[in-house]
Amino acid sequence: MNTYKIQMDVVFSLFLLLFVLSKDLGYFMNACYLIAVLLYISFTLLSLIIKRARMVLIIGLSLSILIFGLWTMPFLLYLFPFALFSLFLTGEKLSFAVYALFAVVALPPLFVLRDFNSAALYVWVAIFALIFYIILNQQTYTLERKEETNEKLRIQLENVRAKMDQLESHYMKETSLAKLEERNALSHRIHDELGHSLSGGLIQLEACKSILYQDIDQAAVLLQNAIEISQAGIEEIRKTLKETKPPQESLGVTRIKSELSQFESKYAVKTHFYTKGTLDKISQSMWYVFLQNLTEALTNSLKYSEATRIEVELVVLNKVARFIIRDNGIGAEKFSKNLGLLGMEERAAKLGGNVIFQGKDGFSIITLIGIS
Repeated sequence: MNTYKIQMDVVFSLFLLLFVLSKDLGYFMNACYLIAVLLYISFTLLSLIIKRARMVLIIGLSLSILIFGLWTMPFLLYLFPFALFSLFLTGEKLSFAVYALFAVVALPPLFVLRDFNSAALYVWVAIFALIFYIILNQQTYTLERKEETNEKLRIQLENVRAKMDQLESHYMKETSLAKLEERNALSHRIHDELGHSLSGGLIQLEACKSILYQDIDQAAVLLQNAIEISQAGIEEIRKTLKETKPPQESLGVTRIKSELSQFESKYAVKTHFYTKGTLDKISQSMWYVFLQNLTEALTNSLKYSEATRIEVELVVLNKVARFIIRDNGIGAEKFSKNLGLLGMEERAAKLGGNVIFQGKDGFSIITLIGIS
């Protein structure tokens, strides 16, 4: 806002100098007015630089203009409203009473300018300066409040980022701890159950070996015990693997969500994922096709569609799984199938499915695969 003030002061000072020159006051008075105007602009700039002494400089400048104007340079009084009303620029919301008080303080030069035209001109200049500085102060107040709000928001954002970093660090620690605990539990389980089974089977086999040629019947009993212990150990391995391995549908959903989350954070495109139906009917090969088609669709959407939102929907019906990827981009009713789209069709065809492309109201890719 200070820029607008300086520009207004410079422009009005130039008009004042032209006005003074038109009055043919002589070289000496013209030089005096020129020096006075230059000093006015210099002190105005100084008041903007030295903010602590701003009020003192402006009041001193206003009094100087008033004194010299009343004494010997009456046309200098036209600068008085601009110097006086610049006190408005406090960045605070002022009341009507304050503006009225300043307007009254600007009246004394009227008693000196005895010529009606000069007095009328002064009134118009004072009114213009008053309106200009009222508007400028209101804009300054609004701008400073916005800057304060932005600063508060910036601090809040930094606090949120710091908390997010703390939560992420805590999450990483918790995740690492959970993995260590899971590995530790699995290690104890293998040692306590499977290790004992295998050790027992090995002992039975060694005992069988030692009496194999002495007591064949007893050796057969020991061998049968070893077989049963080994079978129990194998069954325990299967049970452990089954319990520790996550369900296939959980892995598939997690991978799709992870792919969408990475895409959204990297390219600032909103993504949404919906599921419906019994997902455990979907085989591992079907999950692979869906994930590969999703990756290709996201790449194409980023290249061609100019989309801001991408929706992914997985619906499992009785005999078919339907995987839909749609965006809100520019669409393409007429398009040629590139290698990516052909690859989608080929992957689905290997499982007996097909892919439908729709380029109206955005772009949609529908993958249909039968469930055996």
